[in-house]
Amino acid sequence: MNQALQDHRRRLVERGFRRIEVALPAADAGLIRRVARALKSGDDQAERLRLAIERAVPARSKSTYKEWLAALPDDEEQ
Repeated sequence: MNQALQDHRRRLVERGFRRIEVALPAADAGLIRRVARALKSGDDQAERLRLAIERAVPARSKSTYKEWLAALPDDEEQ
């Protein structure tokens, strides 16, 4: 990675931003870019959008594989 790119990414981190990479259907790429741009602005629209997304896509609890297995229904109840 060249020095200019490293400097740019360091400045983003200093400003409180995090760089992420996601894989998604090509048809959604423009939408996600627009959402990211709107959230980055930090204005009232960003806050409304953030709240709408939080309501529509609630955070999942992080369960361990063992907890996930324990939550599965028993096969004996058939």
